[in-house]
Amino acid sequence: MSASKVSPAPASTRQASKTDFAYDRILASILDGTYAPGSRLVLDRIARDLEVSTLPVREAIRRLEAEGYVHFQQNVGATVIAVDAESYVQAIETMAVLEGAATGQAASRLTASDLREVEAYNEAMAQALDRLDGQGYAVAHDALHAVLIQPCPNAHLVDVITKERARLRRVRTSILGFGASGGRQDIADHVRLVEMISSGASEADIEDFARAHLERSAASLRAATGSHD
Repeated sequence: MSASKVSPAPASTRQASKTDFAYDRILASILDGTYAPGSRLVLDRIARDLEVSTLPVREAIRRLEAEGYVHFQQNVGATVIAVDAESYVQAIETMAVLEGAATGQAASRLTASDLREVEAYNEAMAQALDRLDGQGYAVAHDALHAVLIQPCPNAHLVDVITKERARLRRVRTSILGFGASGGRQDIADHVRLVEMISSGASEADIEDFARAHLERSAASLRAATGSHD
């Protein structure tokens, strides 16, 4: 019996795969600063670099535009969006509502191992603060909050928060870094949050504290940047 021949993937599937590939690579370059805020995204050049046609690159950039990473202007093309300090602070205030809810819902599902991981990230934040490593601080901070919300039963809420944190991560240190007082308060808040979860505090109390924690972070950021409503 001859070996069966595997049918090639439909053209639409292959195209979607290339678009996903282009999207992932372009997004990674935005997040790591390779494409800085204000940078033009030249389709032909990106397509050559990624060794794909311009079509998947164009589709990827449309997705990035819809997600708030890129702005397209007629006769100019696509540019990476620059986020100013006040817009960033307002985004954190919005995140306070969403993440407070997710943390409250997740709290009873967190394991002892999860909480040890949170404590390890909090220690990494303290060490980064001591050496004035803004990038290291931001990465550890976001990783800590990712652990806190991961068991939330509302998968859509977790996805929204995760994507927004990734979008904002690229601008945190460029517009601010952090002030020592705000950073120390964040770390102290995380210690208190772990204590509340470990002691079985109510979902409502944990949600309120998590929300207040992020609102304090937003206030510190606003004071440090001099931004205002």
